Amino acid sequence: SRGHAAGEHNIYHSAQAVLGANPVGLSTAFLCQCEEMCQSGCSLSNTQVGSIKTSHIQRWALERFAALNIAQTRDEAAFPARAERVAVIGAGPAGLSAATFLARLGLQVTVIDQAPRAGGLLVSELPEWRLPLAAVDFEVRLVEELGVAFRFNTPFGEGETTNFATLKAEGFSAVFIGCGKPVTPSYPIDVSAVSAGITNSHDFLQAVNQAHKLHLAGADTMDLSGKRVVVVGAGDTALDAAQTAFRLGAEHVTVAFRKQMSDMRAAANRVAEAVAEGVELMPLCEPLSVSAAASGALDSVTFRVNKKDRSGSYVATGLQYELEADLLILCLGARAAPFLKGVSFDKSTMQAAGDFGLPVFLGGDNVGSVSVVEAVNDGRCAAAHVFEALTGAMPATIPGFHTAVDDVSLETDFCGMR
Repeated sequence: SRGHAAGEHNIYHSAQAVLGANPVGLSTAFLCQCEEMCQSGCSLSNTQVGSIKTSHIQRWALERFAALNIAQTRDEAAFPARAERVAVIGAGPAGLSAATFLARLGLQVTVIDQAPRAGGLLVSELPEWRLPLAAVDFEVRLVEELGVAFRFNTPFGEGETTNFATLKAEGFSAVFIGCGKPVTPSYPIDVSAVSAGITNSHDFLQAVNQAHKLHLAGADTMDLSGKRVVVVGAGDTALDAAQTAFRLGAEHVTVAFRKQMSDMRAAANRVAEAVAEGVELMPLCEPLSVSAAASGALDSVTFRVNKKDRSGSYVATGLQYELEADLLILCLGARAAPFLKGVSFDKSTMQAAGDFGLPVFLGGDNVGSVSVVEAVNDGRCAAAHVFEALTGAMPATIPGFHTAVDDVSLETDFCGMR
């Protein structure tokens, strides 16, 4: 296992165990809430020593393996190259996972993304302090080494130059869609009276990453020194925005949300980290309106105060609360791309229902997955069923991580014996 191999300082086999099942294992090590998943089931969790820190072990091993610069290769003996071509829409965790397993199975894979580089939200919105760019670049390199092609700056969907019809005309035999939910909902309150100081978490975090993670020329470094920031939301994204605002110099940061503390979507350890950093939490508060200063910039946010009734629903108490603010960040979630609206899928095969002209499979946000590790599993599961749809047979095994190291014979000749 990865833990045993790492304990023996066998970096290669530890990395092989992780990457064989999870092509974005290093990103997962930074992001996965192991306290609620793996570690909670550990037999040592109730001892004084505590559960094994699986994410720490995984990160330690993969960071050292990445420094070795050993290229991933396909196991040609197990899965020879095939002629069938598969298009993967989206270069985020689900797409990178699907592309990896499809390529390991011998299929010809092309990843298509509207962004200028691979990584999806791992690059565009997750702050550098949560997930270093170097970790994602390492994982993308491994995918490229399998012969996977990438097409960037290429939007996909109805009305675009790349769609199901054009992919079929190009000779693709199947499509996997793991592009997440790219549509940001409109603001839930009227903000027309305010000319500046209101944004959503997607735009805010992308702007920050362009300057501080991707280091793009001309990107706004966004100095928030002395600013009062209010973030509306109760998930990990809200905490990302709040902690990032603090690190950009904000004087005071408040996270407001309409539910009580026990109903927050964010992981408990992340909430504790944010509070320790100085973020103030304001539960049972739902934004009602905003007001502008004489300049037109945001001056304050008015909230309605909620309560939880006996049925478990949140209702207004009739009370209101006004909070001064220079910047309001609304965490609104996201919606699926229009071409997927109303599309259903088979949960066992990940295949979408409908007439697309060729088999279509889904993964990631579009099937309800809420974490990176779930998106990775979607890509792995879909890859096996794509292979089955194109060849008529389910692969006997799912190919693991393979490099030239595995092709080195350990046999020796001794006294005429091998």
